[in-house]
Amino acid sequence: EMDKLYLRIKDLGYVLHLSEKAKDFIAEKGFDKQFGARPLKRAIQKYVEDPLAEEIITSKIHEG
Repeated sequence: EMDKLYLRIKDLGYVLHLSEKAKDFIAEKGFDKQFGARPLKRAIQKYVEDPLAEEIITSKIHEG
């Protein structure tokens, strides 16, 4: 899922770098004992995509 996000971000002209700590956080939030890793996509959206989109919309970050 993260590879898809990296490609979409790259297509928009941005580069996304996540620390290992951030990746671990997303993996932890995206795992459920009952559902396994299925909630991972929602965790990526909640903790990475949505905040990043907000930053792009409000022009707080720039291409490159």
